[in-house]
Amino acid sequence: MAFTALKGQPRKRKAKRAPSRRSQPSQEPTWENWEELTGEQYHRKRVASHEWYYQTYKPSDLYPFAFQWMEKNGYSKEDIKAAKAAEQWRIGQVLAINCRLMLQGMPDFNQKEDDYWQTLAGTMGHVRPVTEFIKKQLKTVIEVGKTVVQEKKVEEKKNKDVYVPTIQERLKTASMAMTIPLDEVLEKPTEELDIKDFSPLKILRQKQAKANHAKIIKEFYNDEMIELEEVLHKVPTTIKSKWTEQEQDWHNQLLEAYSLFDVSDIKKKHKALKLVVDACDMIIAEGKLTRKPRKVKPKSAEKLVAKLKYKQSDEKTALVSINPADIIKAEELWVYNTKTRKIGRYITSVYDPQKQKREGTGLEVKGTTIIRYSETESISKTLRKPVEQLAEFKKCGKIQRKKFFESIKTTETKLNGRINPDTILLLTQ
Repeated sequence: MAFTALKGQPRKRKAKRAPSRRSQPSQEPTWENWEELTGEQYHRKRVASHEWYYQTYKPSDLYPFAFQWMEKNGYSKEDIKAAKAAEQWRIGQVLAINCRLMLQGMPDFNQKEDDYWQTLAGTMGHVRPVTEFIKKQLKTVIEVGKTVVQEKKVEEKKNKDVYVPTIQERLKTASMAMTIPLDEVLEKPTEELDIKDFSPLKILRQKQAKANHAKIIKEFYNDEMIELEEVLHKVPTTIKSKWTEQEQDWHNQLLEAYSLFDVSDIKKKHKALKLVVDACDMIIAEGKLTRKPRKVKPKSAEKLVAKLKYKQSDEKTALVSINPADIIKAEELWVYNTKTRKIGRYITSVYDPQKQKREGTGLEVKGTTIIRYSETESISKTLRKPVEQLAEFKKCGKIQRKKFFESIKTTETKLNGRINPDTILLLTQ
């Protein structure tokens, strides 16, 4: 009945058991006192050590062990570079693990292990020194790597030989391409040149010319336009008298060259060129209007107060100045002049209602001067007994300080914003 009931039912697969790690060390294997081990014990330790690295490290983390072993065993920098250049899989996990084992103190060869190996059924040959395997594998890796390095050098040289034009060169090339439809009109015979239908501005906008393009295009046509202006307009004698012999000679050659053309043709060509130059000027001017203003990065508080000259401490009154950077965006600043015995209170003219120290609010420093303070509210008074009065001031809170200041019966003086080497920066609010 049991067989009948199960007939046609899918057979459940047994879950695969994870490989046992009982024989594996819990920490990275070491090889102290390996001489005391029997051949069997030594062999089993080697096998368990290999398995530990397989289970603990990813292949990519094992490969650097090979390079470390090469460095400690006299390989040249060129060989190590070549080994690193080869594909990582060519090194292989077995090679990398053996290199690590050797670095950890495992001997190259143990006779006891070889003796044990010979006693095992089905084994062939002898246990060979580990370095024989390592060096053989590395030789192949280095040869492949040298080929890779050489190929990279050839590719780099090839890329280096390829000329890459600069931004300015690319801009000029693009600008000159935009002049093609302009030249198609300007190079026509004068009798075929129709100034009324010629719109350089329209052509350049169709080509999406920007201010930088327009500057190059204008420079390209401007010299010829100036030449024609010199031909059409008689140069005053006063100006000619200041010319050098070379300039006068050039002018005479210019007049002689254009003497073969009708004045009306020269005027038409000049007008056409001026249309091009004027169009370029318009695009340049538009570029200035549409250009986003440069965003000024706000200066740090430390930079703003860098030139501020103040008194750091005063032994007589036992006062020490605060960090001048605290002045920036503060609502109030209390100061004391040790020379005039005046205590003053700067109050900002630009309050920040939300107390967030937003840009443009609170006090600020420009050079050696406090700015953005109220000229009517910011006043100072002379202390008759500064030592006693300042000791009392230091004990006051915000409200008490205001009462303290009101209690001083000396004449009020308006503050001028200047901070000098006699000024103690008492506190900010």
